[in-house]
Amino acid sequence: MITKNILCCIAAAIMAAGCSAEQENMPQKNDEAEQAAEENVTYIYDLQDNVIGQIGDCSVMCLADDKIFYLSQYTDASGNEISEYDLYDLNTKENFTLCERSDLIYEAYYDRVLLGDHLYTAVTTGDFDDSETWEYELLDFDLKNKTVDVLLKEKDDYAYSTLDSFGDDLLLIRSAADGMCVDKYDIDKRVCTRLKKFLFQDDPDFTESLRAVYYDDGEISLLRVDVDTEEQSRLYFDRYDESMELISSTDISDVFDLYEDETNQTERCQPVTDFFYKNGMLFYSNRSISKFLLNIGANDITPIIKDENGDFETARMISKSDQPRLFYRCVEPGSPIYILDTDTGKLTEKAFSVKDESFFIEGMAQYNDKVLIGMTNLDFDAPGGGDYENRLYYVSIDDIIGK
Repeated sequence: MITKNILCCIAAAIMAAGCSAEQENMPQKNDEAEQAAEENVTYIYDLQDNVIGQIGDCSVMCLADDKIFYLSQYTDASGNEISEYDLYDLNTKENFTLCERSDLIYEAYYDRVLLGDHLYTAVTTGDFDDSETWEYELLDFDLKNKTVDVLLKEKDDYAYSTLDSFGDDLLLIRSAADGMCVDKYDIDKRVCTRLKKFLFQDDPDFTESLRAVYYDDGEISLLRVDVDTEEQSRLYFDRYDESMELISSTDISDVFDLYEDETNQTERCQPVTDFFYKNGMLFYSNRSISKFLLNIGANDITPIIKDENGDFETARMISKSDQPRLFYRCVEPGSPIYILDTDTGKLTEKAFSVKDESFFIEGMAQYNDKVLIGMTNLDFDAPGGGDYENRLYYVSIDDIIGK
């Protein structure tokens, strides 16, 4: 039996837009589902349940305008594990393989960045069983010319170090021997400039680390975790201007009060997979179970959503947008979608339904007003989830709102 909590964690970890890594037991409900099972593909539907495209077996995807950028992994005839990056054009129905790697260990897929026709992502490469071979790479996928370039390649870093857009350039969090750094990467000049270095304290019983970076409206936001000698952890939300002058620092540790104290301490230290801040509203999601949507006031913190089940997620976005931010509850009956107006702070709930009511949302990606929704009809009570089908729905925000 597959529990809802397990599937939500899987969806958050490997299905950035709702395509399951397992495609072996597709249902025999209709011609499309039977053909998908045989061909190991996922069909893409419009709101009227018309098939408008299909992509191959995938594990991590995102929406780049009218294209789907996705990663698939398979074992070749020689037994090598191959990671393949593909691009599917929703207009022409063409699929392009951008590159294949046999040395990909990890990708920070949650921090992919789209600037124009270029998608940037950080990966760790090398021999999985030999950490001495591991290298950090900053990749540049040219979606127009269907090429890939390595912008940075270093041994002293790791792909968890996060990145975000910074105007026409990139912000990188990078590790150093005695601290962590916030760097600006000039894409045209291909040069890194250090904006600020956070030195580790000399006290061996005290640990400080940066967990995430986000840039918007002229401000750089950081999540910073401190752990002292008693293993007491605190998580801080720090705001800086573009010159890295501190604007404010807010301790948000007490938001982690849903569990036993030991668990709360651990949750504060978890790697962060989703983080944004705009007009006083902060969303936080880690690789474990903590998900929060908060209103950060001058003197207080007001939770808008506090999730103790680990199923509250935001749609994956790889570019900045003035459109409402979308949220959903993974594998929730009724498939609720939450629309956040980041200008007013108003949160509206809408049910997203398709003709077959057995389907519910397992993932979502957003590009401006375009939305890719992953859905499944997995049966929690059946061994292995039973015979189930995964689908993708390509819709607009207006479709969701009901305009």
